[in-house]
Amino acid sequence: MLTIRKIIRVFLVPPLVKSNSVNVLRTVFVPAAWPNQSRHHSTVYPRVRGMGSPAVSAAARHLVVFDFDQTIVDVDTYTTVAQMAPLRGHALPEQLATAPKREGWVEYIHAILQFNYANKITSEEIRMKLQSLPLVPGMPELLEYLRANRLRLYDTVILSDANMCFIQWILEKFRLSDCFLRVFSNPAEVDEKGHLLVGRYHEQTDCQLSPKNMCKGRVLQEWMAERERVTGIAYESVYYVGDGENDLCPGKRLTARDIFFVRRDFPLARKLVESPDVQCAVELWSDGFDVMKRLKELG
Repeated sequence: MLTIRKIIRVFLVPPLVKSNSVNVLRTVFVPAAWPNQSRHHSTVYPRVRGMGSPAVSAAARHLVVFDFDQTIVDVDTYTTVAQMAPLRGHALPEQLATAPKREGWVEYIHAILQFNYANKITSEEIRMKLQSLPLVPGMPELLEYLRANRLRLYDTVILSDANMCFIQWILEKFRLSDCFLRVFSNPAEVDEKGHLLVGRYHEQTDCQLSPKNMCKGRVLQEWMAERERVTGIAYESVYYVGDGENDLCPGKRLTARDIFFVRRDFPLARKLVESPDVQCAVELWSDGFDVMKRLKELG
């Protein structure tokens, strides 16, 4: 059996480029030596018919950005996976018993996964566990509303510090994959041994509000600038929906035209009490119906 010391010393090789076809789900990974990755890792979902045509791009468009854990899915996926072995009677070693507060989540979940595998918990069992998790109430209805209006009004993306596999598995279960234009998260893949490997999205030390493996504000700004350069689409407003402290950085980059949807009674709401200096409107939400109601009012 692997010792915890050996587990923590294991480093990952990042996933490589999969397919270039836009007719199927495409996972885009830029090969580089982890942990010094510098390019983004995202999923590009099949194009919406007509997306990018003059009739679509000429209209005023809005970007809706979602966090994932405790925003779309109603639990923390990493905590869920970390609890799988203890629920089967395998107590976590002392080094894994306490989850990180901010830094080190990628390394932590990697060690948790290795501990799970050492205790005969497979990636397939992890997938099934994640697919049993509930979504936030009203979130399926909100995402269906956005999907129904994507040609006319909205582009929708996920910006998450979870990982690509966890997100993809859950979206597939609820048939929500095609609701999103892009998904930005930490790279992940299942290797030939059936083990899930997770890497860092990028390495950054400039933003003190964000963990080193992902500055959401930077990711969002860079992608919006690139999208405008390539497609000519400049969003009239951005609606950011989140719950956690790592959503504060992108929130601080929103402008007076935008809305920061902050989940009521979650860490982000408490953080905003301490650091309220955002330029955009802040609206509290408890479920997907709250956000959908407001978006319908905005039209």
